Amino acid sequence: MNAKDIIKYGHLHVLNAIEKLSGEDWLKIGVTTNWSAKDVMAHLASYEHLLEDALNYVLNPGTPTPYIEALSAGSDSFNDNEIAKRKDTAIQEILAEYNDTQKKNAATIEKISPELLRQAGAIPWYGSEYSLDDFIVYASYGHKEGHVAQLKRFQKQNE
Repeated sequence: MNAKDIIKYGHLHVLNAIEKLSGEDWLKIGVTTNWSAKDVMAHLASYEHLLEDALNYVLNPGTPTPYIEALSAGSDSFNDNEIAKRKDTAIQEILAEYNDTQKKNAATIEKISPELLRQAGAIPWYGSEYSLDDFIVYASYGHKEGHVAQLKRFQKQNE
């Protein structure tokens, strides 16, 4: 598996899914039952921080993981809190946060050996049988792809 490519292509798919959004389309509820495209991007920005926590933890075990700890306290409240934190933030700032964190993650993964990426148990909060590779595929890439599909469906319905 090539985790670097998985991070890269997940990001590119998100960018492709939002490239035609403009103006009011960002604020219309309907991408999910309760979320607008802006909300989805706020959510994805928070998940980039989750990946950042995981990558940094694997590089330096014991590193604080505030986003992972917040998610562990409850995924529904995590999502609600992260979207609420960005409610009054301009979409351009949310996109900058998402992009900046993704760039950091792409740089950080370069420092992690393939052996460490596939080492089971390296991120204990995810499960002792799982590796950072698994987290990247399921919690990052797979998660993004689900929201990419929602964003594309939303745009198609609003054409």
